[in-house]
Amino acid sequence: MVTCLNGGIGPSKGRARAGVMVMLKTQCFDISSIRTHNVVPGRLLHVRVRSPQGWFDSLSVYQVVRSGYGNDDKQLTERAKVWAALRTTLNGIATGHRLIIAGDFNTAREPVHPMIGTGMVKCKPSADAEAFQAILRDFDLVAHNTFGRKASCTFINPSTQPQTRSFLDYILTRRCRKHDLNMRAVGGIARQCPVGMWRSGGRHLPVTLRLTCRKYRSTDNN
Repeated sequence: MVTCLNGGIGPSKGRARAGVMVMLKTQCFDISSIRTHNVVPGRLLHVRVRSPQGWFDSLSVYQVVRSGYGNDDKQLTERAKVWAALRTTLNGIATGHRLIIAGDFNTAREPVHPMIGTGMVKCKPSADAEAFQAILRDFDLVAHNTFGRKASCTFINPSTQPQTRSFLDYILTRRCRKHDLNMRAVGGIARQCPVGMWRSGGRHLPVTLRLTCRKYRSTDNN
């Protein structure tokens, strides 16, 4: 059984503009403890819930698209609001809480060790990619799904010439420190999944990630 929590921008804005959702496996959490905050309607949803291991925070992100049409400065201004809201939200989450951040960041970035891996397709960095990198650096986050197969992409638009391929979707957690957690990530990109196709086959490819966490065991060398 799954509990779905979603946030949108309301019917007055028209459909297909923005929306985010967090899905929780009911048996893994105390559903009565759920708290939600639609930080930026349709763009940033914060869900907090208690698990047997403690509090769990999930952030679902849908950054504003830089479409290449209209006022580019206005798009960057709107994107800056989402970056600022994400930063403020992260500042309010206790370091003892488990944290996962996922979504469509609409942001291309070159690899940056140890935050962003070398598994992504090469593409021109977004104009405000530094804002994304700064958040990863300041909150010690890792984009786990960027360490997979070389030249992976999470977005394809075959209607363009040449075909557009880019890496825009990320799954983030805090980077594990010594004596904290030993985390092993296993995941990939579902390339043959037809979900959400649009514009002559253009689509975001679903990203999967399984995280296994366990406490480090201390050893006595005496």
